Amino acid sequence: MARGKYNKIVCDVCGFAYPRTVMKKNSYGLWVCPEDNEKGYDLVNHPQNKIISTIDRSMFIKDARPQRPALVSAVPVSAWLPSI
Repeated sequence: MARGKYNKIVCDVCGFAYPRTVMKKNSYGLWVCPEDNEKGYDLVNHPQNKIISTIDRSMFIKDARPQRPALVSAVPVSAWLPSI
């Protein structure tokens, strides 16, 4: 194993060898060089994986249906049951 200034790692994307100090691991566990780095976007931190929470919920109508009295049936529930 090389130590010090001779420590080089091959980039898993482009295949070039770089010093260990400039290499990073991406979200897939691959060693990548600065040119192939995702610059902060990974499987967790990608903008498409974020939920937009900029909705102002105070503008929503809480109950859009008008208040109506409860309907009372003229037929009792026992009339619906089959006779035994």
